[in-house]
Amino acid sequence: MGPKRRSSSSLAFLSRLHSTLTLSKLLQQQVIHLSTWSAAANKAEIQWLSNAERSAYFASREAMGVLWLVLQGDAWWRAVGSIKSLIYSSSVRNKSHFRFGVPNAHA
Repeated sequence: MGPKRRSSSSLAFLSRLHSTLTLSKLLQQQVIHLSTWSAAANKAEIQWLSNAERSAYFASREAMGVLWLVLQGDAWWRAVGSIKSLIYSSSVRNKSHFRFGVPNAHA
């Protein structure tokens, strides 16, 4: 018997999850880089920024933080959906003997 092949839908899910996690890692690195830069920045340099530049700077930081949270939530939601689909999948035999992936002691 050969190795089990994954269905195309599970491969597509894993590909989307990988790309989401990769994007979130890149975003995390950017947030860390930005926070390091802001901590190391000279206060005199920031004081000389115009109001529009200062507003744009803080708006971009806020947007980056929101996007980071959205991507984390999306990755978590997809992972939970994948786990539920594995537990409640119709391919699991004798599902009545299993509850949440653990053999039912009373069955």
